[in-house]
Amino acid sequence: MKFYYFNSTHWDREWYQPFQRFRRYLVATADGILSALEKDETLKQFTFDGQTIVLEDVLEIHPEWRERFARQIRRGRLNVGPWYVMPDEFLVSAESLIRNLLIGREIARSFGGEPWQTGYICDIFGHMAQMPQIFHGFGLAPAVLWRGANSRTPAFFLWEAPDGSRCETIHLIPRNGYADFTLWVTGWWNTPLAEADFKQRFQKEAERLKQHFGPDNLILSDALDHIEIHAQTPQYLQWIRELYPDAEVIHTNYRETLEIFRESEQPVIRGELISPADVRPADGLLITHTLSSRYDVKAAHDLCQNRLELESDPLLAYLNSHDRPELIPFWRHTWKQFIKNQAHDSICGCAVDAVSRQMHARFEEINQICDTFSEDMILQDRARITGHSITRDARTLMIEEPPSEADPDGNYLLNIYNPLPFERDELIEAELRFPVDSPYPRKGADGFGYEWVNNFRLYDEAGRELPYQLKRIRHNQMRNFYRHDSRSYDCYPVQFRTRLAACGWSRIQVKAVQDKVRFFAGRLQSRRSASNGKVSLAINADGTFDLQDLRTGRVYSSLNDISIDREIGDGWNHVQPVGGRRLAQSLSGCSVSVKEDGPVLTVFEVVRKFELPRELTYAGTIHEAYDGIAESAEYATLTVTSRISLGAEDDFVDVQTAVFNTVRDCRVRLSMASGIPGDYFAYQNYAFLTRPAGRATGNESEPWQESEPLEKNFSGIAGKRDDQGGIAFLAKYGLHEVSSPDWENGEMFFTLYRAFRRTVGTDGESDCQLERMLHFEYRFSVVSPDTSFAELYGQLLRYRSAPISYMLAQAAVAELPGRETWIALDGELSFGALKPAQDGADNSVVLRVVNLSDRPAAGRLTLSAPARLRELNLDETAHGELQNAAQKFELNVAPWKILTYQLIFSNEQKDSL
Repeated sequence: MKFYYFNSTHWDREWYQPFQRFRRYLVATADGILSALEKDETLKQFTFDGQTIVLEDVLEIHPEWRERFARQIRRGRLNVGPWYVMPDEFLVSAESLIRNLLIGREIARSFGGEPWQTGYICDIFGHMAQMPQIFHGFGLAPAVLWRGANSRTPAFFLWEAPDGSRCETIHLIPRNGYADFTLWVTGWWNTPLAEADFKQRFQKEAERLKQHFGPDNLILSDALDHIEIHAQTPQYLQWIRELYPDAEVIHTNYRETLEIFRESEQPVIRGELISPADVRPADGLLITHTLSSRYDVKAAHDLCQNRLELESDPLLAYLNSHDRPELIPFWRHTWKQFIKNQAHDSICGCAVDAVSRQMHARFEEINQICDTFSEDMILQDRARITGHSITRDARTLMIEEPPSEADPDGNYLLNIYNPLPFERDELIEAELRFPVDSPYPRKGADGFGYEWVNNFRLYDEAGRELPYQLKRIRHNQMRNFYRHDSRSYDCYPVQFRTRLAACGWSRIQVKAVQDKVRFFAGRLQSRRSASNGKVSLAINADGTFDLQDLRTGRVYSSLNDISIDREIGDGWNHVQPVGGRRLAQSLSGCSVSVKEDGPVLTVFEVVRKFELPRELTYAGTIHEAYDGIAESAEYATLTVTSRISLGAEDDFVDVQTAVFNTVRDCRVRLSMASGIPGDYFAYQNYAFLTRPAGRATGNESEPWQESEPLEKNFSGIAGKRDDQGGIAFLAKYGLHEVSSPDWENGEMFFTLYRAFRRTVGTDGESDCQLERMLHFEYRFSVVSPDTSFAELYGQLLRYRSAPISYMLAQAAVAELPGRETWIALDGELSFGALKPAQDGADNSVVLRVVNLSDRPAAGRLTLSAPARLRELNLDETAHGELQNAAQKFELNVAPWKILTYQLIFSNEQKDSL
């Protein structure tokens, strides 16, 4: 028999108290850990919960402790990492998880040691299918987990990712998981135990552990939330040896447990781990509904994540390859600030209100830094094509006005940068800024001059005219020109369709014309319907809409329906009160209007009003007897406004929905009736999964401690299809929870938000009721039987990524530049990341691709300048040999494989800016 004793503290950075209050306890706990290790050499080791952010948090208060930490880390007595923070796996992207591990490794090494090489995910609320591949790419083994597995899951198994990567995995005892030994033997507080008490408790614990781990290898996990180190650990281990003299007692960091997997063959479990807790006394609750709590936090997070991965990362990669390394420290800082918000109790929305408020402040800072990255890219391009620095044109505090930005002939160049490494043929929105210090030379107005509008037309690099729609006109708007220099412009937001170069600049000419510019073309078929030849859209009287695929004739009916039910849960769980209303359809009014119908876009606006009891009441009698939960007598109007857009050449409709939430204690969902019964597909962090409609366990989970919910995770794409095609739902941000009842009409539900009042350790708070205007953006996309997952994923990336643009007087440009492509990825492979190398090496760029299919896929990488290429592991260590410098590379990727490449550009790149 072997006993593997593991000791740690599970540190939630912010949860039932905000960060600064928890840090007060963290500093004291860290001092206790260091003091115990320094005092007693027989105390072999301690693990700081698999995170390195705890080191930074402590050292901000006590920087003089750095060497104390470093001494123990170098000696291997204090295990830190591999994570920066312990995240959630379903609410953050695969890229965020990879960056999290990269940062954790860097911080561990900065103390002279190596990160703990264990895939420690002890308290994460379920696990994604590709996690074994990510762990494999960082050399992490074994994986140690608790939630997401239940009493039917073996204690030791091989966890397999879709690509076949396997990770040795320890499933902690379901009852108390990582805290089992603490709660049943040593106790929560660091109180010395008498020998007799310890031995009596341990013998009972050992018998319980055998029921889960078997008779030969028992895991003793001494690691409760926010617990201090047990300085008596060497004595405890000696008492265990006395109780079991024939057993081997190993003070482990879990790496020693790998011998268990070498000694005998273990079962293989493939894919995601989302099993709820099945039987008592199991209490490893999956806690699914964190997916839909605190929508405001999740929306802000996803918008930052989209921006970092799909805009800032590629921009910084480009600038770094062109010898701009001074921006890399800002980029690294921004990612660290962002990942701080991904700690599982933070992003999951199960903390107190103060935590969410602090997260919003961090998100705001991240957006501010991302703004500067985009501005820097624009300034570099402006300087390159004008031949002089922005400072020549900027206003100073000491001299007269600088030269006007206006073109005397009214001709401008709209410069658009696409940060994604593939071409995009789509609808673009850009703001044209006409300087007000010089009147536009060509204007027109209808009638007798009711509203004067600049007369201009748009042309692409080939001279083709681009019809456009003018969204509105905003006069005398203040915009920043450079630093303190802000100027006034007449702003014309326009939409037009064009093809953008891959990872590069496209140039659109804005030409003044004499005649009034009008475009009569539209797609209206009636006051409530439109068609573009691919799909037709019809708005129903109740505010839902039907979408017909004109290629097959199939109609998807009553899309965008709203369902409202009651909520008495919290950040962890959605719970219906007994007798609560379900699938409320108390629609009191609906209006439909046409907002736009032009050459590129038709837009309907639908306003629906729902009359509902304002909140739940928790009533009592005069004798203080609890009288149950009921809906209030007071009613409120919940207003849902949706703008439904059909593009001229698109096979999808985009929806922008605003909910003015005045109703408390409720859950609001929208539905998509596909008409296709049976399984559905869902994207999940570099994998597409097929799940059964309804509950995988059927009615079996009815008596379980935690019944299987219909709601499951998804990462931006979910839908249904059969041999005739189907329909997919794409979320731009904020939505992560989908359910698919086993109904004949194939209806799917997407949770918009949950409004609740319960927060941990309080008498209830108000921020989580979300009584404000909430914004949502999503898409219903018609797919054919042949539409690949790579195509769907590419559509999601384009939907989530907005190009950056600026306008420049054509007179300021010596020679009109054409389209420019820096890096292009073509073929069947999907784009994962384009970023600077994590070590910030000059001219070194990292490109990540993924094969989102169950067969081998190929792609071609085309570069504007020669570079050397080699394959890397996910941790950015070399995996292959450097290839000779070239501008084209053929890439071949195995099914569901994530591959990472390093591109090293020559110094010749530096001269191109």
